[in-house]
Amino acid sequence: MFSLSNDTYWRFYELYLMPNFKALIMSKFETLYRWTAIIQKLRRQNATYEDINFMLENLSERDDHNYNISLRSFQRDIKEIAKLFDIHIQCNRQTRHYYIESDQISPNKERLLESFEMIHALKTTSTISTEVQFEKQHSPGTENLLGILHAIRQNKQVQFIYTKFSDDIPEVRTVNPYALKEYRNRWYLVGMVPGEESVKCFGLDRLNDLEICTTGFKKQEDFDVHSHFRYSYGVIGPEKDRQPQDIELSFTPMQAKYIKTLPLHHTQEILTDNHEEVRISLKMHITYDFTMDILSYGPDVKVLKPKSLAKEIKSRQARAMERYDG
Repeated sequence: MFSLSNDTYWRFYELYLMPNFKALIMSKFETLYRWTAIIQKLRRQNATYEDINFMLENLSERDDHNYNISLRSFQRDIKEIAKLFDIHIQCNRQTRHYYIESDQISPNKERLLESFEMIHALKTTSTISTEVQFEKQHSPGTENLLGILHAIRQNKQVQFIYTKFSDDIPEVRTVNPYALKEYRNRWYLVGMVPGEESVKCFGLDRLNDLEICTTGFKKQEDFDVHSHFRYSYGVIGPEKDRQPQDIELSFTPMQAKYIKTLPLHHTQEILTDNHEEVRISLKMHITYDFTMDILSYGPDVKVLKPKSLAKEIKSRQARAMERYDG
């Protein structure tokens, strides 16, 4: 027996929400992993059918499963991969090499690929409890995900009791639900309170007694959750009429190795990379969460722009030192 982290559990739940998943349940396990193996193979390099089949034979021997396929089955796999992942595999008739023509895969479908790989690892490992350690952290409120998703799709208002971290007094809130957003193992409801103009986020871990109302609502036509959070850090949305800021940070070369492999934000660009520093640029709204994360790097980072952020970081560092001097 083993238990999955909350994030892993909801990746599996995302599979269930996919239109093709109910049909996939009836498919063999080998088929699911074979697709991921083919995709990863062709992402690394172009390959002939013989190359791919040789890889699958080796994987079959390693995992004690049967991933082998005929050329006709491989052609069917190509069609199914295109349907499920929007990854289109073509063949160069002259060289007989297969290649991925388009790999503009969405984040959701990238996570679907990751989930299949995770399922494969869990299924083929007999000593999972000693070889894999999952996070024990649990995000409260996930029991409301299904109900909120239903309300979003049906354009129905939701009502719940909400308690802010900054206020211990519970309030009854009515919200037009637009989307769900995950951030650092917490889930948030993104929506609008009737009569208010700004989009708000409500942490599911602070939400109780959820009810799906019979009252419907009309979603703002110009609202797109991805555009709304494009320049945001975490779940704090942009303030009205506030523009994202240009940020420059200088990291030590060692710390920069982590920053380069796991960027702070999707707008991150490397400006300088040498043995003295790695300087990056970001374009985003500066929030409390971002400021706290910059502070967490201690002496391994220096804020170059904007000056207001550099001043804020210095001020907080000074106040921290005062606590130790007292």
